[in-house]
Amino acid sequence: MKFRILATLVLTMAGCGGSDEGSSGPCEPLNGSFRVTFTTRSGNCGQIPEMIVQSNGGAGDSVPSGCRQDVWTRSADSCRLDYDQTCSIPSTGGTIREVGVSHGSVDGASMTATEQMTVTNSAGAIQCLGTYELSYTRL
Repeated sequence: MKFRILATLVLTMAGCGGSDEGSSGPCEPLNGSFRVTFTTRSGNCGQIPEMIVQSNGGAGDSVPSGCRQDVWTRSADSCRLDYDQTCSIPSTGGTIREVGVSHGSVDGASMTATEQMTVTNSAGAIQCLGTYELSYTRL
């Protein structure tokens, strides 16, 4: 279940790029189909399987239902996104939190991110922690 919730977060991040109001920079938003791979750097959450996500280039971006974004800050050039997002896991009553930074390519064909993931149960106890490198590549 945590991987399905993670897919929502990954898809939300895929919209990052130059679509924010007031942003003007060289980096284009991700638009189209992307393969997302995860490399585990540390922790006990386990390996996350590769995902294919569809991004609309940031059009209609919104906070997913059941989530809150405490930080969602793009750089002035739209190439970097700092984020801290927490989503509920309906099946367990717990949460999954992702904190990280992503860097997009100028042409919008790829993005990399480093993030820390924390999964808690309904009582707030930590179930697992993990640090991951993410790589988005346009198909």
